[in-house]
Amino acid sequence: MLVAACEWLAHHGGFGVWLTGPPPRAVDRIESVAAPIPEDVAALIREIEPGGAEESDLPALTYPPLAGLPHPGSAAERQLEAALSPCDWAAGREWNQLHASGPLNNPIRVDLLWRAERCVVEIDGPEHLGPRRRAADGQRDERLRRDGYAVRRFTNEQVLKRLSTVLAELERFLHQCRNGTFEGSPHA
Repeated sequence: MLVAACEWLAHHGGFGVWLTGPPPRAVDRIESVAAPIPEDVAALIREIEPGGAEESDLPALTYPPLAGLPHPGSAAERQLEAALSPCDWAAGREWNQLHASGPLNNPIRVDLLWRAERCVVEIDGPEHLGPRRRAADGQRDERLRRDGYAVRRFTNEQVLKRLSTVLAELERFLHQCRNGTFEGSPHA
């Protein structure tokens, strides 16, 4: 309910809303980003807490990505955008957009979207390697496919270390979606 109220305030009241603390477990539409606590604040926390706290025990502030831009905390997204900018074939892309299947479904924030072609590209960091996150990613991908989107995933490592290969695969993926030749393409 807290998340729904914050979303209502943001959308209808024109407010900027930030939630701090651990991410809500029952809500998947809120992206979290860790922000380190400044050392002077960390020192105060260690003084106040009985027995002191280790640096790894200190909470981290988080912030969501801005719609329309690569996530500022993702070197892979920023590097991919820099490589896509001069490419004519990559026109129409949108970063960090929300997709809602319907009014009763939680929206999904996708990393990279071509709306007209109904293509979604996800850039996965190491946090996507765990079994729970993989299962959640699989459910998201299936939901997007049911909604008529083709989905392609790359890892941060692929983008950062083999960018030319990623660009070639991405160009082929996008052309297949545009031509209706991608398996499961809504344009077929």
